Formats: sequence, structure tokens, C-alpha cells
Amino acid sequence: MRERLKYFVFNKESDFRRGCAYNIAISPEGISIADLQSSDMGTFFSRLLDSREKETVWHRMVVDYTSVGESSIRYTFYSSERRVVDIEGTMVDLGDYLADASIDAYTKGKTLEAFRMKTALAHGDMLLHEVQGRYCWLRVEFFGQGEDTPLISKIKIYLPKQSWLEYLPEIYQHDVNSKSFVERYLGIFQSLYQDLEYQIDNVTGYFDPDVAQRDFLDWLAQWIQIEDGYIWTEEQLRYLIKNGLRMFKQRGTRDAVSDIVELYTGEKPYIVERYQLDRYIGEAKIAALVSRLYGEDSYMFTIVVNENSVPSVKEYKTLLKIIDTAKPAHMEANVVVLKPYIFLDRYSYLGMNSVLGQYRPVHLDGFSAVPLTSVVDDYRQHEIQDIMEPQ
Repeated sequence: MRERLKYFVFNKESDFRRGCAYNIAISPEGISIADLQSSDMGTFFSRLLDSREKETVWHRMVVDYTSVGESSIRYTFYSSERRVVDIEGTMVDLGDYLADASIDAYTKGKTLEAFRMKTALAHGDMLLHEVQGRYCWLRVEFFGQGEDTPLISKIKIYLPKQSWLEYLPEIYQHDVNSKSFVERYLGIFQSLYQDLEYQIDNVTGYFDPDVAQRDFLDWLAQWIQIEDGYIWTEEQLRYLIKNGLRMFKQRGTRDAVSDIVELYTGEKPYIVERYQLDRYIGEAKIAALVSRLYGEDSYMFTIVVNENSVPSVKEYKTLLKIIDTAKPAHMEANVVVLKPYIFLDRYSYLGMNSVLGQYRPVHLDGFSAVPLTSVVDDYRQHEIQDIMEPQ
């Protein structure tokens, strides 16, 4: 039975950090040149990859990358049957040597030249049939162009070698030169087939919101009537899809509005409904203030959010659109954005845009302002004394 393909993958920041980088920036997006001002070149050495099988012939490498020219990325592949090797008369562990950042990139590349198997320029897919040995590692050289740097976001190395040439008559394998050509030619279609086969084997990943790519998240969102998926970040959209059934059942309720606003803004909103104001409208003056702040319509409710949650008009309009999908169809929403200061007879909420401060006496030194609370407190103190001590 044909041995199943295995692979090593570099697709997370932690994967790249296990290698050794020279003028290379490692980020969640991948690896690129760190400082183009000091040098327009960067070098990355991968960690030592162990196939655990002697005389392994490596199969293929697939790379997700962005180049700034045909020669902006260069790959060099190395291999060895032993982990501990003789380097300049000293027995050295290859894994430790590759990870040693105190050895400069030029010296490291020159020292390892004896183990070099293949060099190639920027390609997204290449065969590695020339690379043979239990251990394999990779050097990636980046060459910037002006202010632009190439970027590699994912590297996937497959093993062991598999070739469709094995299925052809033996006559195609007698001549070395023709065998190499036919093998590489068939490798084009073999790679396409293997990619399709991998997608079919892992088709469940397209329906799992935890692992699906962004394009498929937008597709899944349409299944449960999440409109305008572009509004949401990737993580927010994953949450919506996973909790879509629960949130759909709550649609039209206070909890639904609160949850959707909190998901978008990152903070739980303060919601004021009409029934909460009924006890305050007995007095005409207060009733007028309540009507001005919260409206007179019994079918209107107010949502209070902080200013940093909706910093621009665009975010404000987006929030209105989101609320409209969750609120009861017969009601109107009044969205209030709190400013970080207090106005009398306006929207002032303790703990949201105002706090109780500590009493501080005034100092008339020419640099301090007189606190309003000090003036009011002094006035009330004299007023109380006049009441308690009548003439």
C-alpha cells in the first residue's frame, strides 16, 4: 500500500519563531524583511525537520507568499542523514547550530554548503525530489525592492516522495534523463490532484466556523440570515455563526439587542425602555425633560453607548443598521452616544460618563479653578446655618 503523505507546516507566528531569523520580522501575518533602511535583505533558517526515516526522499513544498519581483525570494534546501555532524573539525548538533543566532547568516550558509541539495527562486509550488536524507532544513532569503518587502505567510513541506511514474510501464523509467522529465511533467497534474483530494478529505473544515476561511464564513453567514457580513470582524463573525440559532430565537427582545450591540462595540450597552420612565412623569417639569431625552413615543427605547465604541459617523450608522436587525419590528431605537463630560439636563450616567470625585478644598494660588461643588457646598452650608439659627 502506498505510504500516506505527511507534512511539516509553518503557518503560525510560533512556527517561524522556532527558526533563526536575520533582519526578519515575524508576525501573525508571516515573515518579511524587518528593516529595509539598514539592509534590503533578510535571511530565515527553519528549524531542523526530522522525517524519522533514513534515506527519505522529500516530495513537495507549497508556499503562500507575496513577492515584489521574480527574484525577491530564494529558497535553499539542505539535508543530512545524521543530526550530529562534523563542522570544521567539531561534532555539532544541527538543530542547535541552526537555532544559534550568534552565528551570522553568511557564515552559517557557507558552513552548511556541503549539505545543500537544491536552490530555487520564488515559486508557490515545487518538487523536492532532489532532497534526500532523514533530516531536512530550509533557508529563505528575502530581497526588498525600494520600500517594498516580500512576505511569506505559510510554508508546507510534504514527504515522502510520491510519483505517478510508478504507474507507467517500466520503459519510461530506463533512461535517466527522460525519466526525470516525465516525472516532473506528471508532477504538475499530480499536485493538482493531491490538492483536490486534500480539499475533499477536509471538506468539513469549510462548515466549521472555528476553522473556516473568511470567504466561507461569509457564505455560512448567509445560511442563517446574517446580512452584511463585511460589517463584522472575522472573530465576531465566527461568534455570530456559532450562536446564530440562540440569537435568532431571541430576536426582537431586549437581550437580543443588548447582545448584538455588545458584540459590535465590545461594551454592554445601557438600555432604557418606556415602562422604566413611567414613575418619573408625574410632575410636568420632569415629564418634559424625560420626553426630550427619551421621546414621547411608547414604542421607542433608548440605547446608550460610550463615545469610544462608535468613534465616527460610519460606525454610528453601522450600529443603527445592526440594531435594526435585532429590535422588535414595531419599535424605534434611539441611540445616544455619551460624551466624556457632564451637562445638566442632558445624558449623564454615573459610572459611564461621570464619576463621584473626592472633595477637595480650593486653593487661591492663581493656578487653580474653583470647583463648582465647593461653591454649592459652601452656599448650602450657610443656608442650613440660617435655617438652624433663626434671628
